[in-house]
Amino acid sequence: MDWCSGCRVIAPPGHTPGHISLLIGNDSIIITGDAIALAGNHPIISNPQFTLDINQVTKSMDKLLSMKASSYYCYHRGVYTPTN
Repeated sequence: MDWCSGCRVIAPPGHTPGHISLLIGNDSIIITGDAIALAGNHPIISNPQFTLDINQVTKSMDKLLSMKASSYYCYHRGVYTPTN
């Protein structure tokens, strides 16, 4: 993970080679890219049919969620805001 002008690059392996997510540090926002999608405002893995390693992508989703961001901007289906 690297910082670049207040933005931290996070590697969430498993979906596609080179896929990244971003943590906007000052705002505690994670831009998940395809690492997380939403179904009924619940985080799920995105596009399992295009995922290279389902076990690794599940671990990546758990890793991002464990970062306790205030909001997760998911490429598929919107913004997830944890209630806890």
